[in-house]
Order: sequence, then structure tokens, then C-alpha cells
Amino acid sequence: MAELETQRQVLKQQRLQPLLTKLATQAAELTELTDVVTEVDPNVLVKKLATYVHEQQRAYQRYQDDERAKQHVSQDVQIVTDMRHELDDRIDQHASGALQTRVRKDLHQDNQEVHDAGAAKMNTEFQRLLGHQQELLQAHADLKASLAAPDRLHDLAEQRQQLADVLAKLVAGDQERKRQTEKQSDLIGRIQEVQSDMEPNFDEDQVIAEIDDVQQRHDALIVDLKIDDKIEQAEIAQQKLSNQQQEFTSQRAIAEGEIKTKTDFMTQQEQALVAFNQRIEAALQTLAPYQPDQVHLTTVEAVLAFVQQHGSEVRNSRFEDLTSQISKLIHRNDQDGIDRNALDTVFEERGHTAEASAMRQQRSVIENELNVVAFGINQAIVLMKTDEAHVAQALEVLQSGNDAAQTYYLSSAITIISKQYDLIDSYNQMLSEGVSREQSIKLKVALTPASVSAKVIEEARNSQLATRPALEAEIKNRLRKLASDLTVADDDEAFMQKAQDMLDTRQWSDFKVLIKRRQSDENHYEEVDDKFVQSGGSGAEKAQAMVLPLLLVPKMVLRQASLTDAPYLVMFDEFADKLDPETAKSFAKTIDRFGFNFIATMPGGAQNKILADRVDNIAYEVIAPQNENDNQFHLNHVREALVWGATHESVS
Repeated sequence: MAELETQRQVLKQQRLQPLLTKLATQAAELTELTDVVTEVDPNVLVKKLATYVHEQQRAYQRYQDDERAKQHVSQDVQIVTDMRHELDDRIDQHASGALQTRVRKDLHQDNQEVHDAGAAKMNTEFQRLLGHQQELLQAHADLKASLAAPDRLHDLAEQRQQLADVLAKLVAGDQERKRQTEKQSDLIGRIQEVQSDMEPNFDEDQVIAEIDDVQQRHDALIVDLKIDDKIEQAEIAQQKLSNQQQEFTSQRAIAEGEIKTKTDFMTQQEQALVAFNQRIEAALQTLAPYQPDQVHLTTVEAVLAFVQQHGSEVRNSRFEDLTSQISKLIHRNDQDGIDRNALDTVFEERGHTAEASAMRQQRSVIENELNVVAFGINQAIVLMKTDEAHVAQALEVLQSGNDAAQTYYLSSAITIISKQYDLIDSYNQMLSEGVSREQSIKLKVALTPASVSAKVIEEARNSQLATRPALEAEIKNRLRKLASDLTVADDDEAFMQKAQDMLDTRQWSDFKVLIKRRQSDENHYEEVDDKFVQSGGSGAEKAQAMVLPLLLVPKMVLRQASLTDAPYLVMFDEFADKLDPETAKSFAKTIDRFGFNFIATMPGGAQNKILADRVDNIAYEVIAPQNENDNQFHLNHVREALVWGATHESVS
């Protein structure tokens, strides 16, 4: 109960009181919120705060809805005004004759009255929305603060939830205190009942000890009817025991003399064994670094077992040859007088000059009656194991990095190849928009495997496959060729270029532009290449075969634009230079049909009329400044030269 009370005080002081204080601070200068936070009962305050937040959120939403509606009405008024001006222009265009002057004036008057009436209705709606917003501000005094700080209601909702959680924990604590109080009362009653039935000065431990003592004495009470016979037999046995005791006493004296003699001998032998053990154990410590991996000799018993198991090898080993064997193991020259793997050389190359010097100056020394190397073998082993661990770690990191890179490259290759081939259908749909029906010319693009097999591309495009043996084999083969190419092994720039050529998946397929001519069958396409250009096709065929694939790139990029009004506009410099009028006109129609507006520059105006036929067009003349050599900048003079209006082509 004390713990529950502590928790209650902590909740009130560290959570409830700070929340109430924060709410009171936020309610400053807010009439409606002040009415809520002045509530004394926290439970009632939570309910009022929930109602307050709900009403404020609803009023905030309605105010924002009216604000968006006002924006729409303002846009509609602007649209009506623009429509009136546009219709005035249309009236002037279509009623331009002398006989139509009176009619044109009446049409202008009707156009203004109709659109002004519509704008007035929209303005009435705008005033109604504005009035509704003022009503909301008057009905909810705190709404203006919510509009100024949109996060205020969200913060109040979170504080209300925190306050509700604290109150719920306080209620749960009160309920637990009530249950503990009931349990305490029940235990006190039971203790009082037991105490009322007990004797004064009752000692439970003493009573239990007395019961155990009586029980043991009761169990020891046995009546034996043959006790006299047993006593007689015991006396006879006692006599025999006395005789045997006298005999054993004499034997004991003799045995003690022999034991003393043997004990002294054993003591001498044990001392000798201890000395031998100390010598052998010291030698084993010295030999510990030299023991093979499969041999672990740490005790005298292990040494005896090893010698018995390898008796012939021990007998045939020559102790005086150890110095020569150690020298050869450290440094053994070949027939050229070189040992590339000499131990002293290896240590020197690794930067351990002290060990290398000890190996060269004195190959072996006597230590603990043993012929061993002159340098610190334990330190040398530690250095070698440390270097080995570093090399192993480096290899492991390199291998894991290669595996991860290969896995990532495989995933990237699958994604890129799939996107390449999946975009072809989208490109062909774009190309179909630039082809006119009357020309009977069709264009499409295609990707075909070039430096890899069709199976590799098929596996990369199939997202359902769990394994892709052909694709994985192709990647491993290319990586193996790249790694084994000695021509780029020492040239980083050449290596990176070679890697780019072999690992760029875009180079694995050929991109082709295909065209169906007017006179060709429906499914007969031929590749657009030098042979097609030189085959003498019509100007329209060449125009579409050359311009559409070029326009495909900006059109693809513009379709990915985030703004809806991205301009489909291209510019051509020297557009009709060295082109006959018909071919130039075919180019212009193709660009227009593909969905682009375009700006063209031409050195002269001879072809302007042909290009502008049946197309909205404006021609400008650019006149160079007269002063050109005064070392100052002068603007060109641009003036409008010709304007053609569009006429609609008849559709057969």
C-alpha cells in the first residue's frame, strides 16, 4: 500500500500537475479554453477538453472549406472575365464587315451583360462564404488562434489523451489500494482468531523438540528374551579377541620396523621423482611452442606414454644434429643461394627486425637442458598468428565484398534490363501518335540481344524465376574475363574502361528503329540504317524515320514532368537548309502531328509560305545592328514580318 501511495504521488506531481499547468498556460487569452481548464475535477476537465477539441476541429475544418470555396469562386470570376474578352475577340473576327457593325456592337453588349451577371452571382456566393466565416469566428472565440497555429488542436488532443491516461492509472491505483485494504483486513482477522485459541506463553519450538525426544526414547525400548545367551557368547568372543590381540601386537612390532626402513627408502625415491618432475615440467614448458598441433605434452605421464608409443623414433634421433636442423628450418638456400621463404627474411619484411637479427646471429641456444632457438619463440608465434589473422580477415572482407557486389550487380542488371525492354511498348505508343493514317507509314523501335544470348535477356525479364543460371553464368564469365585480362591489369584507366564495356548492361542489346513503307505489307518492317537512307525512299518516309526517333527523347522526358503545363516545344536551327520545299513541309507536318510546337530559324524567307501553309505561324525578321565595331553591345532589332492563320484540313 505504501508503494501504491508513492506511485499515486509520483503520477500527480510528475505527470498530472505538469499537464494541468501546461493547459492553464495555453489557455491564457483563450476564452473557451479557459472555461475548460478552470474545472476543478480532472475527470470532468478531460470530458470538457475532448468536447472543446472536437468543436474547435469541426469549426476549423468548416472555415478551411469556406476558404477553399472562396478561392474557387475567385478563379471562376477570372475565368468568366477571360471568356468575355475572348468572345469579344471572336465577335470582332467573325463580324468584321461594314454591314455587320451594328450587329457586332449588340453582340458585344450582350456578351458583357451575360458575363457580368454571371460574375455578380459568383460575387454573391463569395460574400455568403465570407459571412459564414465571420459567424464561425463569432461563435468560437478561440478559432482565430487555431487558424494562426494549425498544430494547436493536435497538441491539445495529445495532451487530453495523456491526461486521460494519467487519470486512468490513478483510478487503477485506487482500485488496487481498495483490494489490498480488504486483504489486509482479512489477514488481521485471521491472525486474531489464531491468537485467541493459543495458550499463554506457548513456545512452538520447545513443544516440537519434546515430542521428538519422547519418540526417540520410545523407539529405543526393546525387550530381548535371549539376553543371557548372548552375554555368554560375547564373553567367549572377548577371550578369543584378547588372544588375537596379543599375537597381532608382536606382528605389528616386526611390521613397523620393516615399514620404517621402506618409508625412508620411499622418501628418498619421492624426492628424486619430485626433482625429475620439476626438470621435466620445466622442459615441457620450454618445448610447449615446438609441439605439433596433434601433440599436447603437459605432464610426466604424457611424456612416458609418448616415448613408449614412439620408441624407435626417440632412439634414432640424434641430439647433436638439432643445431643444423634448426639452421636449415630458419634459412635454407637453394642451388642459386636464395631462400625466398626464409624465416628471418619473412620477419624482416614484416617489420620485426629484432627477431630477424636473433635468427641470423645465433640459430640455437641451450635452455633448461634443451637445444632451442635463440629468439623468443612465443613472441614470434604470436606475431605470425596476428599477421595470419589480419590476412585472413582481409581475405574474408574482400570475398564478402565481392559476393555482395556481385549480388547487387545481378539485382541491378535484372532491374535495368527489365526496364529497358518494358519501355519499348511505351515508346512505340508514342511513335504511333506521330504517324498519319493517310500516309500509311508506321514506325516502331525494338531491342534485340547483341553480345548475350536471348536466354540471358529472358531470365532477366522474368520476375517469377527463383534462379537465373544463364544470367548468373554470363555475369561470372564477364567478371572472370575482366579479372584475367593482363592487358589492363596495371592500367587503372584502361581497366575501368574495359569494365564499363563489359558490365554496362545497356551494351548487351541493340536499339533499332523499324519502318513500314507505304507500299509494304502490314507486318513488313525494315531497319532504318544507311541502306534505308540510300534506298531512295520518299521525303515523308525519310522525314518520319529520322525526325520521330529524335523527338521521342524529349517527348519521353516531358511525359515524366511533374507540372501539367510542361511546354511541348522544340527549336530547330537552320531548319529547311538544303531541303526541298516538299520535304521541309513533310518535316513540319510530322513535328506538328507528334504533338510539338516548334520554333525554326531559316536564313531566308523563300520557304516560309510553304511551311506555314495550313499551320498557325508567325515569321519574324532579325536585323543586325548598324554599329558593329564600337566595342559595345547592341541588341538585334526583331520585327514581325508575316502572319498566317490556320485553316482546317478536310478529313476524308
